[in-house]
Amino acid sequence: MRSLLLLALVACTGGDDAPKDADDTAADADTDTDADTDTDTDTDTDTDADTDVETGTDDTGLPPVSIDSGYSGPTRVAFLVDGASGTGTDPSSVVLYDPVGGTSTTVSGLSVRSDSIIDCAGDSIFVLESRGGDGGTDHILRVAPADGTYTEWALGSNFQPRDIAAVGDAFWVAAWGKPRLLTYDAAGTAGAFVDLTDHADSDGIPEANGIYYASPLAYVTVARQGQTDGTYSGARLLELDADTKMVLRSIDLAGRFPSGKITQGGDSVHVHFASTAGAEGTVNADGGIEQVSVTDFTSAGLILDDSASGVTQTAAAFDPFSVTAWVAALSSGGAPYVFAFSLFDGVQLQQWPLASSLTGIGVAQGNVWLAENPFDGGSGAIVGRSPMDGTEAVRVAQSGRVRAMQVCVSGAPTGGEQTPE
Repeated sequence: MRSLLLLALVACTGGDDAPKDADDTAADADTDTDADTDTDTDTDTDTDADTDVETGTDDTGLPPVSIDSGYSGPTRVAFLVDGASGTGTDPSSVVLYDPVGGTSTTVSGLSVRSDSIIDCAGDSIFVLESRGGDGGTDHILRVAPADGTYTEWALGSNFQPRDIAAVGDAFWVAAWGKPRLLTYDAAGTAGAFVDLTDHADSDGIPEANGIYYASPLAYVTVARQGQTDGTYSGARLLELDADTKMVLRSIDLAGRFPSGKITQGGDSVHVHFASTAGAEGTVNADGGIEQVSVTDFTSAGLILDDSASGVTQTAAAFDPFSVTAWVAALSSGGAPYVFAFSLFDGVQLQQWPLASSLTGIGVAQGNVWLAENPFDGGSGAIVGRSPMDGTEAVRVAQSGRVRAMQVCVSGAPTGGEQTPE
């Protein structure tokens, strides 16, 4: 078995509403646009010693990986913690853990829904919060990873932000509830939107949920799933010119429900899929990773298709010569486990079982980081485990359940929805 990657280079893996277009659909009934403000200083801290696990890397002779993540801030494990039942409306705190220094910072004065999404782009960490379920205004919170201060970008109603990416000097936002991508400058001022109506399903909205930027191109996943009845019309990957904001190419995907995570290796992009909830606590085997050539924009299909179980989370780790996906899955009996999967040759490298439920996975400082919650309903933890055998190296205990997690590393891919507990 070849040795695992040099995990020092590894994975993580906004604001005023864009001008409203005249042909917005009925499902696009937003009420407001608005500006940023609201800064808050942080406090807090909670420390824990960190342990790095270094591994070597073999020269495989494979083509080099192209990495353009758009995140340039310090390494952080960002996550949400609440102490309640886990419904979407439960208030959660935003916590930033520094795996280098072993310290935690809770963002002061900030409480968000527990089903919010954590992401990282540019020099910031973002919380994407949809409040349509409780009659509120959707918004994006931009958090400084160094000190936890934040600003709020108000969106309006029914935006449902799912992903954010740094694209050149701007930020692009995938809004599930709108037929367009939103764009913002570094100050949070809305710019020209990116029209995606040509790729909408029958409800007039394409359900964009993932963005990946590799200059001068941007890649966007659209789920094309009915917002009222869940009708599935086939997911697509779009390639756009980031300067003109025009769609250049599109492809219908073999996978069903893109998770919003897109990564790149060599001359291919990889679209990640997560399993969906099934009957009576089961999961449908929809998870996997699909490979699309950026040369001729054809699909090699699902190179990871965990049809016997449910892939629930994916993260990507990089060395100079290969790409490995770290995958969290449920066995057919419902037991969670984690395995490593080579995106170049389809070889499974490592696998180890877990005794807790997962709400996030990522890689940093030589460890695979997991958001773990005990099955008995107790408080969760952020756990750094050895990539070789899953041995626990670092545990950062929390006072409540961990609801979402994103590992943000400069120069590594970001994005993707977290799987709720």
